[in-house]
Amino acid sequence: LITTLTPVPVYVVLAKALIISPLPRTNFSWSKLNVSPAGNGIELTTRHQSNNLKIQTGFAYQTLKNNSNPATNSPHITGKLLIEDQIPSTNFIISLNVLTTSNVYNSNYEKLSGYTTSNLILTQNKFDEYGRLSLGIYNLFNRKYLVPNQPSMLGQGIYQDQRIARVKWDLKF
Repeated sequence: LITTLTPVPVYVVLAKALIISPLPRTNFSWSKLNVSPAGNGIELTTRHQSNNLKIQTGFAYQTLKNNSNPATNSPHITGKLLIEDQIPSTNFIISLNVLTTSNVYNSNYEKLSGYTTSNLILTQNKFDEYGRLSLGIYNLFNRKYLVPNQPSMLGQGIYQDQRIARVKWDLKF
C-alpha cells in the first residue's frame, strides 16, 4: 500500500500568505488562501495509490469578491474525483473523472447553475510502434450546462458539449 501526499498550491498567484501543509498521519493536504480584501478559501486534496489503482480527490471552497459583488466565473465550491485502474492482463488503463462546481456568476452578475460532469476514458498504457490510442466518453451522463461568457458576448453563458465520444491517437516519431 502506497500513499503519497501532494500539496496543491492553487492560489499562488493571488495569495499574500499561502499556507500549504500535509496533515500528520493522513493522506491529504490542504491549502489556505488569505487575500484581503478579495476573499479567502481552502482546498483539500487526497491521493491514494496501491498496485495499479489510483484515486485522487479534491475539494475547494472560496469566497472571492469584486468590490461588493461576487467574483465572476468563480464558484464557491468545486470538487473533483479521479479513479484510474489498469485492466488486468491488458495494456489499457480505464479512468473515471468527475468534476462538480457550485453556482457561478457571469460578467453581468447573473447566476448560472452549478453542474457535475463525468468522463470515462480508456487509454493504452504504453506507446507501441503505432503510437498510443485512447477512447473517451465525455459528459458521460449528458448534462446540459452553461459556463460564463465574456463581457463582450451576448447571452447568459455558453452551453458546453453534451455527451461526446473522442478517439485520440498519439504518434511517437
